[in-house]
Amino acid sequence: MRSSITIPVTWVRHPNVGIPAFILPSHSNSTTFSLFFITNYNMLGRIAHFTADAVLLSAVLAGIKRNAGLEPATGKIENEEIRKYVNKYLDIGEWVIDSSVVFMNNSSYFERK
Repeated sequence: MRSSITIPVTWVRHPNVGIPAFILPSHSNSTTFSLFFITNYNMLGRIAHFTADAVLLSAVLAGIKRNAGLEPATGKIENEEIRKYVNKYLDIGEWVIDSSVVFMNNSSYFERK
């Protein structure tokens, strides 16, 4: 037979966040935990922002490559591992451009001229 443990919980709200930040056991130090959660939430927001910026930059470089024929000279990178990751990064931009074109072709909001 299973035994269950019930822990009383409380909602913790941070003054700068309109939604409940986390459910905490009522015996914990909610202020410290709430600030810890908000700090980690801000860190995740920054990581997401930097990731989006990196993907947009890669897409811009892919667009320049397709329209002007100019691309970063990855052949000049001496370290083979770094060159491999730079090429993977640039391939992400190519994928974003390809996916965007497919989406726009299937949408009624865009038309070819």
